[in-house]
Amino acid sequence: FVNGWIYDDEQGWLFTDAAHYPMIYSDATSSWHYYEKGSSAPRMFYSFSSATWEAWDAISTEGAN
Repeated sequence: FVNGWIYDDEQGWLFTDAAHYPMIYSDATSSWHYYEKGSSAPRMFYSFSSATWEAWDAISTEGAN
């Protein structure tokens, strides 16, 4: 479990702790996101600033044939 600030190559600086999880704060967007527990490939997060669900580590299809 992550407790404090972590850096993600795609999302930048993120914050969470035991008191806030599954809420994740994004420094890049200056907003909170709700992690949908159990989601994977991709992990799904609800963005409170845009009121939409986001896939944070979706597989890129660029250059795929």
